[in-house]
Amino acid sequence: MVQDIDGVRGTVLSRLPHAPRNAIQVVVQLESGQQVVVAANTFVQQPDDCYCLPRRLTALSPVDSGRERRGCTAGTGDDG
Repeated sequence: MVQDIDGVRGTVLSRLPHAPRNAIQVVVQLESGQQVVVAANTFVQQPDDCYCLPRRLTALSPVDSGRERRGCTAGTGDDG
């Protein structure tokens, strides 16, 4: 689980397969159902194995649902 500075919660769904290797990005689905893109290096792990995000999830870029669906069927993009 992820929680932002406003207490908004979400769940990490997947890594974006089309993201550059040096800029790992993940999809987080908020409790509202909205999905946003988050840079993985912005998460701060908490003692309870949850993650804190020192910014507002609702202010981040929404997932391009068409591109994400294609990416999910193509795999993780780690094939070289």
